Amino acid sequence: MKLFTIQIALFPKDQIDRPDKLKEIITQRMGEDLFDAMPMILNIPQNVPDDFPVPIVQASSTNGRYALNIGRKRIDFIVNPDYYDFSEPMDAYNAYKAKIDKYFKAVTSYCDLLRIGIVYNLFEETQQNVKAIFDKYLKQGFNAKCVETTIRTNTQKQIGKMLLNNIKIVEAGTIHITRNNAAEDKQGVLIQFDINNVPEQQNKLTNDKIITILSSAAKVLESSEIKEMI
Repeated sequence: MKLFTIQIALFPKDQIDRPDKLKEIITQRMGEDLFDAMPMILNIPQNVPDDFPVPIVQASSTNGRYALNIGRKRIDFIVNPDYYDFSEPMDAYNAYKAKIDKYFKAVTSYCDLLRIGIVYNLFEETQQNVKAIFDKYLKQGFNAKCVETTIRTNTQKQIGKMLLNNIKIVEAGTIHITRNNAAEDKQGVLIQFDINNVPEQQNKLTNDKIITILSSAAKVLESSEIKEMI
């Protein structure tokens, strides 16, 4: 199974007035220019609704490995590990863990946070992807006329005083892989984990709490957990 996307979403306690300045702070604190492509900065009024769907600052790397999206109430750091570089999901995560740590510490140096969301997208290649989901997750027998299926669960977990949502989505699908200017589509089973904390009545997230949540979330990538998914 491959880990092909890591997304760390941070939710500030207060509105970010200058997302462009926060982008520069993140770049400086990470110690390298990961986002070397031309950024897009939208001139959006400060009174825009919190649920405005388009990030005000959108930055990325020229090789497509990294992306940074900053809105007034949400900051996302996205990593796309090379599909062929890692045979184990945990190896892929560990390769980028130091960058993830620098990212969230840069943000907490600028603003207080209420919530963090960690999204992992994993992929198991198989031509009979719908049947694979039926065989693993469903009691009913597979019907060849069934051409798609999706399973969604949320099993909450308590860590100290923090309550975490553990959302798992399993579905049949196809991913598009590009390497060395060559592209191919792979068919298989997509598994998404969306792990996020339930905000604690306006209490801010400290760095220690974020580290605890990140460590807990990463456990789903361990070999023993992966074997249970496929």
